[in-house]
Amino acid sequence: DTVVRTDLGYFNIKISVETTSDKVIKSTYNESGIEVDNAYLDNVASVVISNQKKLVYTHDFRKQEFASIIDKTFLRRFEFNHSDAKALYFDAIIGIPDASTSYVIAIKITIDGKLSMKMR
Repeated sequence: DTVVRTDLGYFNIKISVETTSDKVIKSTYNESGIEVDNAYLDNVASVVISNQKKLVYTHDFRKQEFASIIDKTFLRRFEFNHSDAKALYFDAIIGIPDASTSYVIAIKITIDGKLSMKMR
């Protein structure tokens, strides 16, 4: 839980990341050249933003929503980044199973609840 002070007032932000039953399959090859599929469970990031107890935005983010920006991977983290006079900014960290590679998706949520996303 985070409380953010902006020029437009205080915003309460609640973010929780939970494991789902959604499976992510990653194919690899073993030393014999045989393809092996590894299954992982994906995460969902729930975001609730309110201002003076008035709901501004609520949504459950899943990896499918980022498909137009990145490959099939899984949601690792969702965190508050910063704010300005017009919006709250978050980072969705999308990772590849068994790899150190991650994508960072910048998410902007305006005070009237409009959402936009782009790769950072």
